[in-house]
Amino acid sequence: MEKQFFYVNKKQGGSSYQSIAVNSGNFESVAKGQHSPDNLWDKAHEIKKNNPDLGYVEPDLEKQNPQAESVKNISRPETTFESKIAIAEDEYDPNWPFPEKEGKPDKMIWHVNDDHAGLRSAWLSLDKSSNTVRIAHFDTGYDPEHSTFPKANIEFGLQKNFVEDNGSAEDIGSEGWLNQPGHGVGTLSILAGALVDLPEYHYHDFLGIHHQIKILPVRMSRSVILWKNKAFVEALEYVISLYDNPETRCHVVTMSMGGMPSKAWADVINRAYDKGIFIVAASGDNFGRLTPSTLVYPARFNRVVAACGVCYDFSPYVKNVTLGNVKIMEGNFGPGKAMDFSIAAFTPNVSWAVINTGNIVSINGAGTSSATPQIAAAAALYYQKYFDELEKMEGWQKIETIRAAMFTSASKTIKKGYSDKDRELYFGNGILQARKMLDVRPNSVTIKKQDISVLRWPFLKLITGTAVFEAVQDNEDEMAMFEMEILQLIAKSAALQKLLDHEETPFNELTDKDQKQFYGILLEMPDASNSLKKLIMDNHLF
Repeated sequence: MEKQFFYVNKKQGGSSYQSIAVNSGNFESVAKGQHSPDNLWDKAHEIKKNNPDLGYVEPDLEKQNPQAESVKNISRPETTFESKIAIAEDEYDPNWPFPEKEGKPDKMIWHVNDDHAGLRSAWLSLDKSSNTVRIAHFDTGYDPEHSTFPKANIEFGLQKNFVEDNGSAEDIGSEGWLNQPGHGVGTLSILAGALVDLPEYHYHDFLGIHHQIKILPVRMSRSVILWKNKAFVEALEYVISLYDNPETRCHVVTMSMGGMPSKAWADVINRAYDKGIFIVAASGDNFGRLTPSTLVYPARFNRVVAACGVCYDFSPYVKNVTLGNVKIMEGNFGPGKAMDFSIAAFTPNVSWAVINTGNIVSINGAGTSSATPQIAAAAALYYQKYFDELEKMEGWQKIETIRAAMFTSASKTIKKGYSDKDRELYFGNGILQARKMLDVRPNSVTIKKQDISVLRWPFLKLITGTAVFEAVQDNEDEMAMFEMEILQLIAKSAALQKLLDHEETPFNELTDKDQKQFYGILLEMPDASNSLKKLIMDNHLF
């Protein structure tokens, strides 16, 4: 018997991750696709069957980044993808817009300026504030030797490491294809980079917010590619546990990582929302839409702000460019209904501190990872300016007030040639304008409490009266388990997303032929559980 973690809801109330012993390799292959005897959803169904006091059971899945799942199967060109991404640190990525002067690259730290995000003038306007705001930085950790490391702002006594559990959130690096060692070093430099002297970019200033800002670093994983559901839950629960003490309270969480849907994530986000913790999460990245390209979780939750990308010239961070036989990385967006709580910030070709280099800051930082800390920084600055007013509010009111100020002040422009519909699809509520956001007083906005974040797929309820529905209709938890697995498979499958028109078309609006194809794709997926495949096949859905 091996032990693995599962998130469980007990029928009498309460939910938590539990280490549960399960049998290994005893699941009979019943359907198409490569059979995996270790499918954790099959084990979750076994656990539920053997423990009558348990309700919903969800496995603690690894490899949660849906883009990573697919991109590893894309063949790599002879000129390696790494070398294409690793453009000289002091050069822009030529595949995307960048500042130019007299027809040549104008090397600068441009995203903080007023003609873009307006972050620099926003933080300068608060240099005399006495209000301390604390930001939890969920990522791979920090590099204490890098010149951008904001040592004076770090809450060393509160830092957490959910990987090595050694009390230090330092990024010790991880090698390998797409592991991205130093990811947290880059995002931290955008969020709260220290005073730097970068003569090659004509820049002598702080890279990020700094005055009366405290950073609580959380090392949540070794990379942005391989990590587990439980790490995010543990990290956010830790931040929630600090909230009631004003000396440890985190007002903002920034997370430049993402993955697949999880009830465990929804539950902990709902608790954080009630407390008043403002969460910003990356919308995700894809590779030429050969990998899933809709918003990832937790960015897609309605109680979280999703960080999308906008380029230097105000065009969407979306195009179709090939390097060799590999598509370049671009930002995720949509479906339309998921963009209601999204906003865009600038990427790519922004500043990015490079781990283990001492003082190198590149100007080709990319991905929605780079956009996320800009939005979190703006939220923290707003909290700092209106600290007293926000502290008097209920938890959810704090979040909605900050969101309303951020969204109403956002720029509603987009590069010529695009439509307002494009702007809403790619940018959601618009483009971050940090300085203008500070002019929106809390008492000038209208807010409402968002419904709790839930995750359901209408797969079963749409087939009421069939044998499938009759088999599970008396067990809401079992139904929810099948629905969650389907949601996760959609998040991992570009084919399913394409069939659903980028998730814009509801399942019940698909033709009978396309519904059959949907079930057929599920049956062919190696990651789909035998429990789900059996449900489909036994009831002749395919």
